[in-house]
Amino acid sequence: MSDEIYLVRSETLLGFDDLIRDLGADPKPFYKQVGLTASLLEDPDHLIPYASVCLLLDIAAKQLGQENLGLMLGGRQKRFQIGVLWPLIAHCPDVETALKTVIEHYHLHNQGLAWQFGVEGDKAFIVREDRIAGDIPTFQYAVHGLCSCFRVLQMLCGKDWRPLEVSFIHAPPAYQQEYHRFFSVKVKFNNELSRIVFPASYLSKEVSVRNSGLYGQLKRQVQDMEAMYDSEHDFQLKVRRLIHQRIHLATCTQAVIAKQLSMHPKALQRALNQCGVTFRELRAAVRLDIAERYLKDSDIPLTSIAEILGFSDLSSFSHVFKIRHQVSPATWRSRAKSKDV
Repeated sequence: MSDEIYLVRSETLLGFDDLIRDLGADPKPFYKQVGLTASLLEDPDHLIPYASVCLLLDIAAKQLGQENLGLMLGGRQKRFQIGVLWPLIAHCPDVETALKTVIEHYHLHNQGLAWQFGVEGDKAFIVREDRIAGDIPTFQYAVHGLCSCFRVLQMLCGKDWRPLEVSFIHAPPAYQQEYHRFFSVKVKFNNELSRIVFPASYLSKEVSVRNSGLYGQLKRQVQDMEAMYDSEHDFQLKVRRLIHQRIHLATCTQAVIAKQLSMHPKALQRALNQCGVTFRELRAAVRLDIAERYLKDSDIPLTSIAEILGFSDLSSFSHVFKIRHQVSPATWRSRAKSKDV
């Protein structure tokens, strides 16, 4: 389990105050319970702990008896809370470039979440993956995130766009009809991935509001932000983030990630050796972090979790998991879920 504290721009909570007041409550006590204040959120670029945002939405949902709070918040937000990344992707030449761009730079807005993009035949998909420890509840913020992704795809692809599939790894809420209505498709729960699937034909669609001159200017601005980000963060964490972005893809290999970093695979390994870790160890740690999320958030069988994460069998998964936690996956799941009761 990573000890890294992931941060997110406070703009991600835009609209939370208004929603809570509309539900007849004062948002201030909820902020206090997770160590935040309303004044901290006045600056949209202020960085706050990702875990605090997840806890805030979870606590508010439970104490207000609003199981669909994340859907309510995500559904009412019209602005895209990703800072300068939104104008950048709005001026990309096509939908595919826009999606790849926001995924590549999303950590500038939110360090605690990784998005993955892929194409299989005539279908494209966007996968959402939390990076935080398994003891943090994520369902409300996961719904909020897929709502935002849904809105972005609508904006980029046009009014006729509809998803083919929307799914969450999380166990199903009691009332699901609101999810089906919002996403215009029957939403799946306890699924192997939290994702949106849509026709790949939309990827070549031009972005209608594009301005090539402004696109170049915004791209340089984001590149400057990336340079500053890299100077402030450990190389190992950067590689770990890239692994998160590909963990469910066949391209999650040392060679592919080295190429993404403009490095030879051996040079990548030497750099990681200086950090005291190997690429294989980093990838294994990411898989175990994700395993914790499946165990806590879903009711997916252990054998299926082992298969989803690429373990050869359940025994192999259990062995590696026990090394980290000193208990079996089944025992860890039971203890984690009992905390929610």
